[in-house]
Amino acid sequence: MSRKAIPDLEKRLLAETISRGGVSAANVDCSAKDIAEACGVSEATLFQHFKNKETLISRAIYLICEEHYQIFSAWVKEGDTLEVFSSRVLNHFLSQPASTLFLVNYSAASSRLVSNPETFRRYYDFILAHRDLLEPYFGERTPEEAFLLWSSFFRRLLMDAQFVLSGLYSDVANYREMSQKVTISGIKAFRKEGE
Repeated sequence: MSRKAIPDLEKRLLAETISRGGVSAANVDCSAKDIAEACGVSEATLFQHFKNKETLISRAIYLICEEHYQIFSAWVKEGDTLEVFSSRVLNHFLSQPASTLFLVNYSAASSRLVSNPETFRRYYDFILAHRDLLEPYFGERTPEEAFLLWSSFFRRLLMDAQFVLSGLYSDVANYREMSQKVTISGIKAFRKEGE
């Protein structure tokens, strides 16, 4: 007797992973067994869809990053200045607490848990495949420069969002303004002529 397929199970497993992994310290309350049970399946079923927990987390990170890229890309195409763009990115991170904190906890960009060269390579390759996002502001760059600019820009805003979402700053409006100024001034030397 064959088992009945559960519609959108992979999407549900990924959503639950992000939800659990973004509300607590990394690896706390984010067990594969708990994720599977929350979706009404066994841990064995989860591992039929994802080879292991690292694969599950990597797919969740990729999903978040692709969704962010689509949104951010639309803003760049609207002609946002770098100042407006950085403000919108920070506000987006703040409006998505689970996915923002999931990235803080698990991405190669920010997590102390991720020291795997293969994971870092995927992160590096993702950035290079999406470096067009910042080219309107910084022009074409070597792969190394593009990686550092892209990573530094978004990681900075991600960390600033983490401080607000963690309740470490009570004056959110003032902190947003300071964050934007520091982010822009930190990369000012790399802006392309006339920007």
